[in-house]
Amino acid sequence: MYDIIKSIWQDSRKTYGAVRIHKKFRNYNKSDDIKEAARNILKRNFDTEKLNEKWVSDITYIWTRKHGWCYLSSIMDLHSRRIISHKVGKFMDIKLVIDTLKMTIYKRGDITDLIIHTDRGSQYMSKEYRKFCAKKGISISYSRKGNPYDNACIESFHATLKKEYVHNENFENLESLRSGMYEYIEIWYNNSRIHSKIGFTSPNEYEESMKKGNKEIA
Repeated sequence: MYDIIKSIWQDSRKTYGAVRIHKKFRNYNKSDDIKEAARNILKRNFDTEKLNEKWVSDITYIWTRKHGWCYLSSIMDLHSRRIISHKVGKFMDIKLVIDTLKMTIYKRGDITDLIIHTDRGSQYMSKEYRKFCAKKGISISYSRKGNPYDNACIESFHATLKKEYVHNENFENLESLRSGMYEYIEIWYNNSRIHSKIGFTSPNEYEESMKKGNKEIA
């Protein structure tokens, strides 16, 4: 419930007070379409057989001196643990998550039979997001209420990002944060940081090995 309320407040550009948030929350809970759509397809089964079978996504908060809280949206491929795409913005809104997803689809191409799993944040539960996924043929999976472990892999990535990098930095503004996220994710995490789940290789190395036909390196 707290995550939903916080998301509603962020979606309003931090302008809604208690009365408007309460009204929005009541309408949110009354939506039969949303309740019907909010299925947990993944069910903590993080095992995969190929790339673009299961993606997981989430948003995390990072502080900057000039722009205050900014938001990092990330999408991970569970097969390679690669962060396929990430996007940093000043607002935790629907545009942020859809733009991240568009970028990921552009990079990957073939998304036949894809499942994407997220928490129940209002951005992911929005009609715009669900309509976009339906148009692309993507099956949506949602964590159960109050079960962050349902999205453990991307939650763990964001925790690692903060422990290894963010907590040791002092970002001036949005642009310095974007630069820092690119450096950590694309140069370090995807390219060099090894993972036990993929045979102690980096995500990029693992994907390259698959392209060469050596799929059983783990």
